[in-house]
Amino acid sequence: MTSYIDASSPTGNGRRIQLLSTDLIFDGINNIFVYLSLDVDRLRNAVSRTLSLWPILTGRILVGNDDQYLIEFTDNSIPFTYTENDHLERWPELPVVVDDMTFIQPFIDSVQYKPEIEPLLRIKVTRLCRSDEYVLGTSVFHMVGDASSAIHFHNDLSQIYQNLAP
Repeated sequence: MTSYIDASSPTGNGRRIQLLSTDLIFDGINNIFVYLSLDVDRLRNAVSRTLSLWPILTGRILVGNDDQYLIEFTDNSIPFTYTENDHLERWPELPVVVDDMTFIQPFIDSVQYKPEIEPLLRIKVTRLCRSDEYVLGTSVFHMVGDASSAIHFHNDLSQIYQNLAP
């Protein structure tokens, strides 16, 4: 089931930033985190609060008349998908970096190659019914930032989920 999450306090205000040609990587940064327990409603609330700190993630890519790429901070909602899996016994031991995306792809709602109309961030939570583990998959459009930016976003999300200051 997919729902949409808005920033708790919209902070984008229609701002725009220009992207350099070195930023034009049309791919996603995909991450998976596995938890023994997860309060999904609390996570939704934490995502909403974190989006207020990260208004760039609620934006959209624009292409100007001069073929210049921009990110407009539009305060759009982001998709949050929750699903359950009763096929997998438990999450397997995997290396930190997984080269074969075929295994992890079902646990990620990947950003699409239509950045003008598609969200720049997608979140998917899968509950593994047999082990009661939770798989949190995130996909961030690479034009928004690099892996370091994604780490900072995830850290802020984690802090807010734990009721700590980001």
